[in-house]
Amino acid sequence: MLWDRKVSQPNRWIASFGVGGR
Repeated sequence: MLWDRKVSQPNRWIASFGVGGR
């Protein structure tokens, strides 16, 4: 999953995903 990489910058991907959690 991309969690390993997103976990590093949750603030970045969350803003892009909109706190979706995908």
